[in-house]
Amino acid sequence: MPLLKLRDLPSLIYDKGAHTTLVDLLLDQFSTFQEADWCLFNTFDELEDEILKWMASKCPILTIGPTIPPLHMDDNEYGISLFKPNAEDYMKWLDTKENSSVVYISF
Repeated sequence: MPLLKLRDLPSLIYDKGAHTTLVDLLLDQFSTFQEADWCLFNTFDELEDEILKWMASKCPILTIGPTIPPLHMDDNEYGISLFKPNAEDYMKWLDTKENSSVVYISF
């Protein structure tokens, strides 16, 4: 992937005067993160190894992902989908792929 440019970021970052109240609020939310016992991140260690090592050098971190909201733990229909998911077909497809050749991305 190409490196991000300043204009690729949200406007509150590249247009410093546009959202001063929001920027102040966000900065205040994270002003004491280095005093926390742990910072929790919704990710996998193996997925973002390099950046997690760098972050661990700044403060204690724990990866806890992926997380599922408790409200939906017993709900088989969790999420928004344009089609009916078929786990059996997905597993058959995955079984045809080489190990470590498929990336799962969740937004």
